[in-house]
Amino acid sequence: MTHESIEKPASGYLTDYHYNNILRKGVKFPVGSLSYFENYDIVVEGITFQHPERIDKENIILIPASEDVVWNSKISIHGSSGTHPSEDIFHYGTEVKPFGGKIDNEGLTTRIIFEEGDVKRYENYEAVIDGVTYHNLPKNEKDNAIDLTVKVDKNAEIILSGLNDKSKAIPVFKKDSKIQPLNGFVIFHGDRSTCIMFREGDLTEFAAGYKLYYEDTFTTEYIGLEPTHIRFESVGKNIYTEVKLVTLDKNKNDIEVIFQGRYNKNK
Repeated sequence: MTHESIEKPASGYLTDYHYNNILRKGVKFPVGSLSYFENYDIVVEGITFQHPERIDKENIILIPASEDVVWNSKISIHGSSGTHPSEDIFHYGTEVKPFGGKIDNEGLTTRIIFEEGDVKRYENYEAVIDGVTYHNLPKNEKDNAIDLTVKVDKNAEIILSGLNDKSKAIPVFKKDSKIQPLNGFVIFHGDRSTCIMFREGDLTEFAAGYKLYYEDTFTTEYIGLEPTHIRFESVGKNIYTEVKLVTLDKNKNDIEVIFQGRYNKNK
């Protein structure tokens, strides 16, 4: 719940901050207080992180240490209270690494086509396929795709990475035995559907079914299930308030929550 006597965080800027003796990047707000909102999401190059680390006394929200960011990485922060829609309080940068990848096996070689982000984010890509590393993989900027240069079996384990300016491999696509959907966020396609996309995992293998809770009701009717994307067109609209995605067993009983959050407007 917000407080009328507390000002909303504003005028944020990206800064370096020593946290537990480690140099981290964060967003500092010289105006307002982080106590204004109950919850915060930070979106780093298209990937949403709920409840990020924060230093309340400094009014700083930290960028997750796992993320490879550059001077112009696209970063946004959103605040919310209760189940209400989120509010934008910070936007910066334009660079977004590719994510939401899908395997395309229609050609002579296998490609990874990305639904979001931009393959131009990294100059070079490499892939580890069943333990074998393939370097200098071709980019198809028109299709937002990376060519693996070999035909890959449907059961193969794949880790595709971009190489940053320190030649460190930054994973942008994974297909392995770890099928837990991770780092979910709400996305809209058109004006009659609400979708959840995940950074990694495999929704097609993880559970027998899924249920979306929203606005004191729910639906189990989804279409076009993909490894990292589930689409609920049956809701008939874009849902801006909090939603919750749970897994179902084969008897359609609720098992576990794999996402709880809301749409964050991406300027």
